[in-house]
This record gives sequence, structure tokens and C-alpha cells, in this order.
Amino acid sequence: KPLYNIDDVKLGIDYLNKGLSIYPMRLDMHIGKIILLQEIEEYDSQESQILQVIDLIPKYNGKWQWSDGKTELNFKTNFQNDIQQCVNYLMQQNNQTLVIHAQRISQAMMKVFPNNVCWYNDLASTYYNLSDYNNAIKYFKLGEKIDPKDETIKLNIAYCSEKINDKDT
Repeated sequence: KPLYNIDDVKLGIDYLNKGLSIYPMRLDMHIGKIILLQEIEEYDSQESQILQVIDLIPKYNGKWQWSDGKTELNFKTNFQNDIQQCVNYLMQQNNQTLVIHAQRISQAMMKVFPNNVCWYNDLASTYYNLSDYNNAIKYFKLGEKIDPKDETIKLNIAYCSEKINDKDT
């Protein structure tokens, strides 16, 4: 794990905040801040930043920019991949508080990208990690409706059903 001078990191975050106040459509700065907050284990702030960007999607959809003011052409794919990596990281820490962060992020992403099965899988996985198998099955099944051929979803439904001794699901 890298060691950072926290004063330098806070200064960097201040610069990012100033830049984002002037250029709120700069996705590279938002993503940089999100990753930096994860690196310094400021998970509450990371979740807030992610949710803030999700809330901005309707406003800047199609207008997101990357460095040098270039339009981000693959916003939906790239943003979802970046946030997916953050959610995966949170889930891998084996910490219920971080799983709840992942849950709220997944819920928000599912609302904005309702046809992407990965958000249903992620949300269901958070319920699974919190031992709420019935809600896990609920969201896995919603994901299955979007992509009935998704093998991961099918295996997860079977696994959760086994956990609750439900042989009918």
C-alpha cells in the first residue's frame, strides 16, 4: 500500500475541488478524485463523490469532457467500468460498512443504467454479503430478466437458493 503525505493529498483534493467548481463536466477530474479518495481510504467521501457524479449524469450526458477539454466519447462504458472497479474494490475488503457503500452506489447506478445486468448482480451481491439472501435472489432475478443467458446470475441465484434451502427457485 502506497504511503502518502496526507497534507499533499488534501492539497490535491482542494485543487480538484477548485477545478471541478469551474469545470464540473470534467469527468477525468471526478474519476481522479474518486480513485484518490479510495487510495486514502476515505470511503464515505468516495461514495459521496460517486453519487454526486451519478446525479450529474442527466445534466452533462453527452457533454462530459476529459483532459484538454476533449469530449468523452465512450462515457457510458468508461464511467461504468470505473465505478464497477470501485464497487468491486469495496466488496473485496470484507467490511460490512464498505459493502453498504457498494450497495448504495450499485442502487444509484442501476437507476441510471437500468439495462446493465452488472448493477443488478452487484446490488444482489451486496445483499448476499450482508446475508440477506431473499433480497439477493430478488435482484439476481431482476438481472436475469434483463439477460436470461447470463451464467453468473444463474449461478448466483442457485447459490443463494441453496443458502436458504429453497429448492424451487
